[in-house]
Amino acid sequence: MAATEPDQEGQPVSVDAALECAGGAGRFQKRYLVALGFPWIVWGMITYSIIFNTRKTDWHLVGESGQPPEAGDRCQMDDGAWEWDDPKLTTVAAFGLICAHSQRVALLSSLFFLGFMLGLPVGGSISDKRGRKEAFLVGAAILQIPALLAIWLPNFEVYAAVRFLFGFGNAIMGMSAFVWVTEVLGEGMASV
Repeated sequence: MAATEPDQEGQPVSVDAALECAGGAGRFQKRYLVALGFPWIVWGMITYSIIFNTRKTDWHLVGESGQPPEAGDRCQMDDGAWEWDDPKLTTVAAFGLICAHSQRVALLSSLFFLGFMLGLPVGGSISDKRGRKEAFLVGAAILQIPALLAIWLPNFEVYAAVRFLFGFGNAIMGMSAFVWVTEVLGEGMASV
């Protein structure tokens, strides 16, 4: 931990030592732990949404009943020969990510984690230069952009950009929250 003013013997006092002298981790530190843990809940929900938003949905032949033929046959059919049971249920149905475009489903996950990977050094830089709180707020502000764009998704490209920005903002906010809370908790609760 960073050193503060020297003690009586001229040795620098660490933040952990100062926190222990003040009585250790108490109610204040535990409240910080809870408050700064919420970004990880958001990150988890967004990450799990990748699974549910990209699952395949059912379809049927137009004008016929019964089980649809195999997906390979659907790629050979005309556009009007079949339709989704619920076209707004998943991104696969909403953006037609089948047949020649099926590889785009994996691209969505990759873009999220690419944004996360690129957001970590940016967040670390902001956190070191401007402070943990400002980095946390920058990450939260960045997350507002894809949240607003997610309301209006005209095509796959905008959705892909939204996934990237979600990863980027989550990295900045989550990393700064993690570092911030470990600094406030001290050695006694560092493993929490």
